[in-house]
Amino acid sequence: MGRINEHMSYARTRYRTLKAKFSVPFRRGVPDTDTVAPGVEMATQQNAVQTRRAEQDKQESRVRKASSKLGITVPPTAARRPETAPALERLSQLLSEED
Repeated sequence: MGRINEHMSYARTRYRTLKAKFSVPFRRGVPDTDTVAPGVEMATQQNAVQTRRAEQDKQESRVRKASSKLGITVPPTAARRPETAPALERLSQLLSEED
């Protein structure tokens, strides 16, 4: 391995020297509006999906907390419904009023 590295060292050094001397300058691409418009639309839709998923996660978290306080299990499909969390909170209030 030492002999191989010794043999390749000249090529590596030569390549580094030439690379620094003849480096190709980088130029950013300039896209046209027909290319940019779909990208902007995709980003907008992606942000909407992420926001909707965050709201669903928040909703499911509220349902999980409320159901764990009551000691019941709520199926995942019911946890996604918007009326489940307020119903569980109301049930919790009714049960605490009875005590």
